[in-house]
Amino acid sequence: SFATNTVTNTNPTTTTSSSSSSSLPRRYHTKTSSSINAIHHHNNHQYNRQCRQYTTHSQLPSEHRMVYEMSRKFAEEELMPHAGEWDKKHEFPTKAVNDLAELGMMGINVSADHNGSELDALSYAIAMEEISRGCASVGVIMSAHNSLYLYPIDAFGSDELKERYVAPYAGHER
Repeated sequence: SFATNTVTNTNPTTTTSSSSSSSLPRRYHTKTSSSINAIHHHNNHQYNRQCRQYTTHSQLPSEHRMVYEMSRKFAEEELMPHAGEWDKKHEFPTKAVNDLAELGMMGINVSADHNGSELDALSYAIAMEEISRGCASVGVIMSAHNSLYLYPIDAFGSDELKERYVAPYAGHER
């Protein structure tokens, strides 16, 4: 089992390993694999009740698969061929960012009332992964725009602030 050598005991005063001749301090001794498996099973059971786990893109719901496929295609066709050149020349990828805005990626978590795509956090994570795979710089631009600029105003700003600072920048109007 993978858990056989997992360090789980952080209490320096107890020993859970059967080997007393170990050169490691007691806090680094491991529990038996059966104890770890019992804990692992218990934790997984609790986690699975709270949250669904996805392991491949094909297991995603259709909306998330569409975001994945669109982002992957955009990254491969529009970002990868130009990423090296943008980096070498220290150019801002204006066209790529504008194209992302037209796809709804520059306001991905913003409500439709403020020109956003109104998608969830998983959609955002999927899109970020694929866009960053195509060009890390464009991924950082997308991340900063969505997370550092739009999110705080959208989450905590007044309606007036949202209309003034979120709506014009969440869609492709600017």
